[in-house]
Amino acid sequence: MLEVGSDIGIWYAAHIVMYIELVDGALDYCPVWENIYLIQAENPSDAFDKADKIGKFLQETSEVDGTTFGDKRAHWKFAGVRRLAECIDLSSGTGGDAEVTYLEYTVSDKETLDKIMSGQPSRIVLEPQKRIANGEQINKWFHPELLL
Repeated sequence: MLEVGSDIGIWYAAHIVMYIELVDGALDYCPVWENIYLIQAENPSDAFDKADKIGKFLQETSEVDGTTFGDKRAHWKFAGVRRLAECIDLSSGTGGDAEVTYLEYTVSDKETLDKIMSGQPSRIVLEPQKRIANGEQINKWFHPELLL
């Protein structure tokens, strides 16, 4: 069993991205899962390191556990930690109600959002986590041009 937890620190939601790679052959698309783990750490750097260990562990275990995709032998591959979101202190007495993580994405219109909400596949732009350098946001926010 992988030991990554501790009894001190801040809670983080780590977005660990895994994808499927066939043992023999190739797919004409790339199936991707973004798994969100609740991690306790003293700071973001420690949380990222713990998330990285989880992703590497998942990849290593899939190489020996007989994973399949469809009817073909496959392996989970660790793409990386896409984002890390600090959670509120879950022991703060809020009665268990807490925002654990969030995603920001762009859709072309309200009809597309309605399709997503009804469980239909739709095209979205998954927006990057905000990056701050020298007190300024360094990445453009919202990318509707990618929906064209």
